[in-house]
Amino acid sequence: DPSLGKVIDVARYVVALPTSAIAIFGGKQALSDRLSALAEATDATVLRRIEGIGKKVNVRRFLRAAVLDDAFGDGALHRAGILGEYTHLTVDIDVGAGGSAKIAEFMEVLLRHPSEPFDAGAAPPWLAIRAALGLRRTGVASGHELCRLMEIIAPLNLREVQAEFFARAQASAGSEPRPPAPMLSKYPAHDATFQAPSQHLVAT
Repeated sequence: DPSLGKVIDVARYVVALPTSAIAIFGGKQALSDRLSALAEATDATVLRRIEGIGKKVNVRRFLRAAVLDDAFGDGALHRAGILGEYTHLTVDIDVGAGGSAKIAEFMEVLLRHPSEPFDAGAAPPWLAIRAALGLRRTGVASGHELCRLMEIIAPLNLREVQAEFFARAQASAGSEPRPPAPMLSKYPAHDATFQAPSQHLVAT
């Protein structure tokens, strides 16, 4: 079986911003415009500080999707008991051996003024939850397709995990895909899958 580190390559967050707070810089339309600009960008760098040492992180490199007011995010916030008047974002960020970006770093990129240093105190307040963690299904939500959520396979869904790794291997080799052999594991197989809002089954 693949190790746990190999079957987790994306994290999904849902971020809620109070409607009254985002009104000060243009409201929902301003957020939409900033997401569109971010989709076209190749660089969106922030400075990550750890114990006084700075490291530059290109958030855009790790960003896979960012969707405004979608059904998945709405359901995730309600299940978490977060209610009220808010606009929300559902954000997919790559994680893995090559690094990752923090959800706070994504929000800094989204809310900062392009020509001024970021002032967290002046930015609208926000609250984030991590709604899913797993293996992204290949062939979706790449490049500039930030407005499209990917399907995320739950790590314990061993049949789907094996099928995804097999599909990736076949794509790399350029050969015709064939059904994978049954996976033998000491762990029981689970069928729960994290899916995009257009699907019917959602697990958190």
